[in-house]
Amino acid sequence: MTNSVSLDLACAVILVLCALLVWVAHLASEARAERDAQKLKMASLEAQKAQLALSQVQASTAPTDDALTQILNKAEF
Repeated sequence: MTNSVSLDLACAVILVLCALLVWVAHLASEARAERDAQKLKMASLEAQKAQLALSQVQASTAPTDDALTQILNKAEF
């Protein structure tokens, strides 16, 4: 009878430890997914900054309407 009780207790402890292991693995997976999402968000923000900077450079270096009109009038293209 004592053997059966200690075997049942050992099985219960093993099951609890397995459940804890699964729970910790699940938490780690969620944390990894959150970290990956944060990295993607940061990469997206950096890409937006780069695109904005490029757009601003293109806008600032584009010829004005007056300059385009002069070039067209002089036929210098």
